[in-house]
Amino acid sequence: VKEVAEMTDISTYLERYPNQLSGGQRQRVAVARAVAVKPRIFLMDEPLSNLDAMLRVYMRTELKEIHKKTKATTIFVTHDQSEAMSLADRIVIMKDGEIVQTGTTDEVYHNCKNMFVANFIGMPPTNFTEVTITVEDGQYNLVNPDFKIILNDKIAHRLKDYDNRKMIIGIRPENIMVTDEKDAIMSVKCLLVEPQGSHQVIIFKINDKIAKLVISGETKIKSEDTFFINFKQEKILFFDYESHEEI
Repeated sequence: VKEVAEMTDISTYLERYPNQLSGGQRQRVAVARAVAVKPRIFLMDEPLSNLDAMLRVYMRTELKEIHKKTKATTIFVTHDQSEAMSLADRIVIMKDGEIVQTGTTDEVYHNCKNMFVANFIGMPPTNFTEVTITVEDGQYNLVNPDFKIILNDKIAHRLKDYDNRKMIIGIRPENIMVTDEKDAIMSVKCLLVEPQGSHQVIIFKINDKIAKLVISGETKIKSEDTFFINFKQEKILFFDYESHEEI
């Protein structure tokens, strides 16, 4: 008990009653009680759900440290994708009681199996828009009413069976670049800027749908400004128009 109390930093709470502990302290005591029996597997069912935002972040660090020390397999259930991303070695994403995708954080973030995963993992969420694949003189393009993207050879080969067909593309906010006019695929109008300190979230529209991009640091873009954008082509996510599964 003494060893576990020191590991979970609750030594000073051992003589207290539950009603003398704060929410975060009670959470650590609950974890310590589970650790004390030295299980091979921990099952944690939304253990941080009742804590305030700052305490949740603190407890994530605590849980990772405990996991390192105990080396026990831990199944951590959460509806908070940021918790899953920050804590897990492997993530299992479920929808309607069925497993949709499993993988490392990088795998589920960069290689989304379908639009549900792409929308669920990552904040701000992925932007989606409909496009048509066109072929002109052997050159593959992504086209919608607002833009035309000339595809590189690698992506064109991947999409060769989709010429003249509709699909849905996803582009994460951090993969939309503010550029000069000569390098742009389209011009957009800023609807709103959401300052986040270390970065700014700029809200605009693509094909009459709200979209967001993220800029690190400061920006001179203000509401009502018109500016130019491009996509990081290698980061575009491609989904079948009917099934919404990854292509």
